[in-house]
Amino acid sequence: MSALAARLDLRAAGRTAAGVVLSVALIVVVLLLLGADPVRATTSLLRGALGSPFGIGETLAIASVLLLAGLAAAVPFSAGLWNIGGEGQMYMGAVAAAAVAFEAPAGLPRWLHVSLCMLAGVLGGALWGFVPGILKTRFGANEVITTLMLVYVAMFAVDGAISHLWPSRAQTTPPIPASAEAAPVVAGMSVTWVSLVAVVAVPLAWFLLRRTHLGYSIRATGDNVRAARLAGIRPDAVRVQAFVIGGGFAGAAGAIAVVGLSGALVSGFSDNFGYVGIAVALMARRSPLWMVGSAALFSILRVGANQMQVSTGLDPSTSDLLVTVFVLTLLALHVVRVRQLGSIRR
Repeated sequence: MSALAARLDLRAAGRTAAGVVLSVALIVVVLLLLGADPVRATTSLLRGALGSPFGIGETLAIASVLLLAGLAAAVPFSAGLWNIGGEGQMYMGAVAAAAVAFEAPAGLPRWLHVSLCMLAGVLGGALWGFVPGILKTRFGANEVITTLMLVYVAMFAVDGAISHLWPSRAQTTPPIPASAEAAPVVAGMSVTWVSLVAVVAVPLAWFLLRRTHLGYSIRATGDNVRAARLAGIRPDAVRVQAFVIGGGFAGAAGAIAVVGLSGALVSGFSDNFGYVGIAVALMARRSPLWMVGSAALFSILRVGANQMQVSTGLDPSTSDLLVTVFVLTLLALHVVRVRQLGSIRR
């Protein structure tokens, strides 16, 4: 049985590698069609993401956010649920983190203030994940619609907080207190210590899904709801818990954006990271361990694309086009598999 599982893992790894190679080839074709030199563009992309301490720090920081956003999607996916609202859960986590940053008593030690901001972010995201979970289990509301609509509510909450609670310029709050700003890991690099939350989250999520009764219940519910009920599992409770856990991961990503990246609550701060997290989770086949490489790859594309645009003169939207080509190719090769989660029998 273990030998069969190993062969299946190797086959999946081979399919993933082939998909990445073909995706890169298609990206080269797209660059040629856009009139850019693929070698120069690729070199610029890698140099922008990995060619300097600043670029490496940016890549690691964005990868940590994408990794948490991927976990936010993966846990509900494992329970047979679509969490399309990781973006909104990030925004609510950011609002909660900003609230603690601005309203906590003055004089707190930095480690405590930052920790409280991160905890508030997790709770804010978890609360925003709780809402679609309850709507799903109590009223049968489609989680795709509810999570997506809640994204817009969360975005309005961020703008409202900027306008009325901590007003400053039109698109951002004042800088958060220095005691709430996470310190950089290495001087000259933009990655801060709070990004290590993602490093801790990976084994935590793996242990939760693979070594706990709750994780077994989540996977069993996702595989077959009727069988889960026969095994004594309460699917409705498990679904709510899966949404809460996923929302907590997304909320942590939002808190990192406030205390570790921008140092303020910024309108529209997420560059669609919550949605990219869905692709990160699907490419990694919902495995927290595989998600490390998946998040790093998407982060390199995002961060390096800025330098590529400068050096090649391509339109700023080219980076989104390249990510789209990459994801669609993986979908076509069944590296990324979208299961009909919503159609699992009740």
